[in-house]
Amino acid sequence: MNELEQIVQQMLDEGQPEENINAVIAEYQKSNPDSNAGKANAVVEETVPAAAEKPVDMGLQSESGSLESQTPSTFAESELEKDFKIGFTSYEDSNNIKEDQVPREDIYNIVRETLGDDLEGIEQNINMAFAGDQYIQKDFLQKVLTLKTPEIEEKKIELTEKYNLSEEDELQKANEELYSFYADLTETAKATSNSYKNWTNTYKEAYGDVVNEIIQRKELKAEEDLKEANEAEVKIEIDNFFSKLRPLQ
Repeated sequence: MNELEQIVQQMLDEGQPEENINAVIAEYQKSNPDSNAGKANAVVEETVPAAAEKPVDMGLQSESGSLESQTPSTFAESELEKDFKIGFTSYEDSNNIKEDQVPREDIYNIVRETLGDDLEGIEQNINMAFAGDQYIQKDFLQKVLTLKTPEIEEKKIELTEKYNLSEEDELQKANEELYSFYADLTETAKATSNSYKNWTNTYKEAYGDVVNEIIQRKELKAEEDLKEANEAEVKIEIDNFFSKLRPLQ
């Protein structure tokens, strides 16, 4: 499995929609014109089922209204499990911006608080911690949309010229295309951003480390309990032994 196929398979495992995967493939092709991207496209076509999604109003209004941007109502979780390089510069380098600093201690504390001492339901608990992260679920997305505001505004102008927004079905098509444009921007950013990758990978590291902490505590507690039980058993045996001894005449 080559580099691009690994990226595509990872996005498929995360449940990413087909249009987002195609956007990453297209970006890869630009930077790697000799790559075997056709095979990756075939993987997408074979694996991702065609499903009609419910249209989301992204802010396009009829001609009598205005074009106000609206953040997509959902931001798909995209925990990048593998540390990969996809042959082109990072999102930060491409846009000449600094990487965000990851608050490792805060993330570790969040994971510790979420998991507690219970090893049951770990996956559900860690997903809750991940889903509740302000940066992953909101701040990163907002930064992308703010940075890409000029492109978004150009897209809106393009859509107003392409569709008759006074017609309901045309307005719906325009909003669907704008939503797809938003999704392409955010998914490409997540796939290429060092900040996003480092943030999500820190959750992965914290998850493993905290689980090991829990296991070690439980093993230590089990050893202490066993030691106490053995000591109690020995004491009982000693008491029984001496209770059977007859006093000297």
